Amino acid sequence: MTIDTLISKVKSWPNKDQTLLLKAALSKDKSAIEAWEQWCSKVDFENTDNGSYRLYPLVYRNLTDMGVKSDTTLERCKGVYRYYWAYSHQLFQKSEVIIKELMDADIPVLILKGTPLALNYYNNLATRPLNDIDIMVSHTHKTKTIEILERNGFHAVFPILKETFSWEHAKGFKNKDGFEIDLHLSLIAENLNKEYQKTYWDQAELFEFQGLKVLTTCATDHLFHTIIHGVRHNDLSPIRWIVDAKMILDKGTIDWERFITLAKENKLSVALVTSLVYLKRHFITTIPKEVIDKLQQIPHSRIEEIEFISKNKALQGIIHRIQTQWFYYSRASTSNSYYFPFSFLTYLKTKWWLPSIAHIPLYIGKALWRITTSKD
Repeated sequence: MTIDTLISKVKSWPNKDQTLLLKAALSKDKSAIEAWEQWCSKVDFENTDNGSYRLYPLVYRNLTDMGVKSDTTLERCKGVYRYYWAYSHQLFQKSEVIIKELMDADIPVLILKGTPLALNYYNNLATRPLNDIDIMVSHTHKTKTIEILERNGFHAVFPILKETFSWEHAKGFKNKDGFEIDLHLSLIAENLNKEYQKTYWDQAELFEFQGLKVLTTCATDHLFHTIIHGVRHNDLSPIRWIVDAKMILDKGTIDWERFITLAKENKLSVALVTSLVYLKRHFITTIPKEVIDKLQQIPHSRIEEIEFISKNKALQGIIHRIQTQWFYYSRASTSNSYYFPFSFLTYLKTKWWLPSIAHIPLYIGKALWRITTSKD
């Protein structure tokens, strides 16, 4: 497929209203004000999607820094700004105890995604809203890390199945107050190989979190992670990844050769080149054309294209659900055959929380029946 065809098939790009809001958040000239005015004339603030809601703090900061006078809608954005400032500080305080205890136990920790982005790239806790803290440890320290989380009142959102946790890339833990910490064993769901995770640790950089010197991924790996995680479909509209990518590109030093290597080694060149072309056309003109050219030259299969399209649209029916699960299963089984003795049916049984493989036909039958009856 051509790049234009791939872009046209992705359903997780921002819509027209979201694009206006992104421009109001990112542009540094009068186009930001024009986009904001258009957005206000078209959209009901009270009924926007959650992805847009998480952009309000940055919109407020960007427009007020440009001298835009506050009105009723911008004042509401200011309220969201203040809320996330307070929430992020509380989340950091809860997480600091965990991070400190892990460090005291000699467990190396990589802090991922929102926390280092807010501190290192946005330089403002309010403008990069956080819902959780993402940490990554090695498989070796998985059990001890879970013990520390549970000792501090954080428990798995979904039950931990000992026989399958090794092929999940992350698990959410939440305390009684609703604060959440996501525990990663792998950076991305597309590559669960234990040994491969070392490539991210080898390039890790220090930054300060609550007075602690901790590790996070380098700017190149941040960008790679942001794109792969962000462009994938999510019920919570993940348009914020576009802002994250721009912040990383504006303030970080990207090793583009490493970025291209990550694309090759993870068989993700289709996802990365399609996303970069989209970003360059609409939001970030500084992305080097030669990088896009090199990514396009990486050999890839038709299956990789289908996988990219499948993961970047809302699940539509039982066939699409099975197809998407197959892509995750095939990735996991290929990279982790030495500890992945599960058939695809066993994988489906676990993902769908079924008591046995024998229940899969019944599950599929019920799903097809719901689709049929909903059309009548």
